[in-house]
Amino acid sequence: TLSKTVPSARVAKLILDDLIEANKEYWPELH
Repeated sequence: TLSKTVPSARVAKLILDDLIEANKEYWPELH
């Protein structure tokens, strides 16, 4: 259901953002 999918997508985006932040020095093209 949407009530389950939306929070999961939000968490996934937060995780992805954290990974990008953590790897900026290794992946400068993501700036």
